[in-house]
Amino acid sequence: MAPQDRKPFEAGHPIDRRRFLQLTAGGAAWLSTGMRPAFADTAPYRVGIVKSSNPYTATLWAVDITGEWPSEEIADKTVVIKPNLVKDVTADTGTTTDPEVVRALVDLALLDGAAEVCIVEGSYWGPFFSECGYDFFNSY
Repeated sequence: MAPQDRKPFEAGHPIDRRRFLQLTAGGAAWLSTGMRPAFADTAPYRVGIVKSSNPYTATLWAVDITGEWPSEEIADKTVVIKPNLVKDVTADTGTTTDPEVVRALVDLALLDGAAEVCIVEGSYWGPFFSECGYDFFNSY
């Protein structure tokens, strides 16, 4: 494919200085209009911050104090939980999500009548469920 036939943002297509300036100027002009994206009008999420040596208990407590858990919307639905397991290390490194945090969320969803709870993960190197301590979910 000839360079002139490529789409403007296709991988490998160089953006020259002129095109870069056009794109950023357009964005700056849009911002100066005072328009905001549709999601800007939504209420911000609340984050529950607790201190506990037990990740399961801490998760339940944090979810509870935010008041954000959608109990009424979960019954008979599939709930998807996406932890951070993109590296083959345990949660004590701070790189991946503790399996007990996910277990607490799974339990909350099941208590609220979820039809199914899926724990999904993927990365270029593959999901590291076993390496991160998630094997107990195989028979949960």
